[in-house]
Amino acid sequence: MLDTEVYSCNSCNGWMRKDFASSDLKCPLCGDETTAEMRELPEIL
Repeated sequence: MLDTEVYSCNSCNGWMRKDFASSDLKCPLCGDETTAEMRELPEIL
């Protein structure tokens, strides 16, 4: 498990890893704004 920077949606439960985030940082599920945070996630190999 690694501490990983993610962007979490301010409206729904959506989130995305920083490495896979869209350029506008909008939620991929509902299109709302996101906020950066850290989560402990499995490493992607």
